[in-house]
Amino acid sequence: MAKDVVRRVKNYQRKLDVEHIAKQLEAAKEQMLERNAQAQIALDDVEQRTRAILGECSIPTIDYIKYLNFSRQLWKLHNNFSGGTLRTESEIQMFKWSKRGADPDLLERIAFDVFSIEKPAVQAAKDIKEKAAMKK
Repeated sequence: MAKDVVRRVKNYQRKLDVEHIAKQLEAAKEQMLERNAQAQIALDDVEQRTRAILGECSIPTIDYIKYLNFSRQLWKLHNNFSGGTLRTESEIQMFKWSKRGADPDLLERIAFDVFSIEKPAVQAAKDIKEKAAMKK
């Protein structure tokens, strides 16, 4: 057991060694830059598609930020989840952004058109909003 403690301490000390960190970063730098570039391209595509929908719906530009932030959050979720989990998480985001003043129908359209998130998830978010409104 004492060997494990000594090994952990040495590994921790090595993690804090500036030269070791620099070597690891240098080795991973090219891949990190490439992944970041790909992510920025994908995110830009999502934002452009969202802006196109907002333009079609004649949304004032001052309101774009709500919808773009919603879209960015769905993009992040879309990269990490799929299926039922993605639908559930998207429902939460739709509810949150509708409470912040975004149009639920427009959120639904963004979710479906940009991310192909199934509409039943959107309907569930509307049901939640209606139930919350009835409680008031």
